[in-house]
Amino acid sequence: ERNSDLVAEYKIEVSPNSLIKVFPPLQLSGVSCPHCDLQMYERRKSKGDVASGDTVGFCKECDHKYYVARSRGRQRHCTCGPCVIAQAQEQAERERSLRAKICQYWQPRVGDAIPYEQLDIQEKVYLLALVNAQADLNLSIVKSVAERRRDVWFAPSESLENEILVLLYRRRMIAVDPESPITAFDSKNVESVSVIGVRLIINVTLGDARRSSIEDVQRRIVKDLSLPPVDFDAHQLNTVATSILTEQAIRQIRYQCDRYSLPFTAEKKGRDVIGTLLLSHSLAVVCYFAYLAARRANDYY
Repeated sequence: ERNSDLVAEYKIEVSPNSLIKVFPPLQLSGVSCPHCDLQMYERRKSKGDVASGDTVGFCKECDHKYYVARSRGRQRHCTCGPCVIAQAQEQAERERSLRAKICQYWQPRVGDAIPYEQLDIQEKVYLLALVNAQADLNLSIVKSVAERRRDVWFAPSESLENEILVLLYRRRMIAVDPESPITAFDSKNVESVSVIGVRLIINVTLGDARRSSIEDVQRRIVKDLSLPPVDFDAHQLNTVATSILTEQAIRQIRYQCDRYSLPFTAEKKGRDVIGTLLLSHSLAVVCYFAYLAARRANDYY
C-alpha cells in the first residue's frame, strides 16, 4: 500500500515519509546498554536504511547509541553523557601514561645547570633574544614557537633561529621542557619532538647549583651587555652583529624578489657582497640597495 493512502485512511498525523516512525522499535538480540545493563532497541528501518545495512541501537534509559556499520562504512561513536565521561577518562589516562613516559625520558636530559660564567658573549646575545621573544616571565617558561605571537621572531630567518636553538641545546644552555604541551611529542615515540611545539628550559645558574629563574638570567645578561665589550668579546660581538644583519638583508632581498616574482639564486655571492657593504653602510642603506636592484631587474626584464 502507498504510505499516503494509509495516512489518509487511518487519519495518522504524520507525513507519509515518516510513517515508519509510528511503529514501535524492535529489541536488539543480545545487545544491552553498557551503562544501564538494559536491553537495547532499534528503530524500524525505512527502505533507504535497509539498503545501507547500518544498524543504530539505542537505550531507552540513557539514550546510549550502539552503531554497527558495514565494512566500508565510517565508524561512528556515541555522544551520550556516560560515553562522553568515559571517553574523557580514557583520554586523561592515556595522557597521564604518555606524560610519565615523557618525563622518564626527557627529565634526566635536562642535566645540571650551566654556570653563567661559562657563557661567551655570543651565547648571551642568543639567550637574551630567545627570552625577549618567547619567555613568559610570570610563568617562568619559554614558550614554544607555536605559542608565541606570529609577528615575533628572535632571529631574522627560520634557518638562523633553528641554528641558534641547535647551538644552545648542544651546549646544554637550553633543554626540552618535559611539561611542554603533550602534542609536541610523538605518542608512539616520545624521543621525537616537534621543534616548533616544544617549550624550553633556560638551564643556567648564576651562583649556586640550582637553575636560576628566567628573569634573573635576563637581568644579568642585560647588565653585562650594557658594558663596552673589549678584546675577544668585542670581536665576537661584531661577528654576531654582522651575521644577524646579513641574514636580515638576505631576507629583504628575498622579499623584494618575491614582490616581482624574480628568482634569487645568488645567495652565497649575495652574502659576500652584503658583508662588504656592511663595513661602510647601515642595514637600512643595504636594504635600499636591494629594493633598487629588484626594481631595476624587473624593469629590465
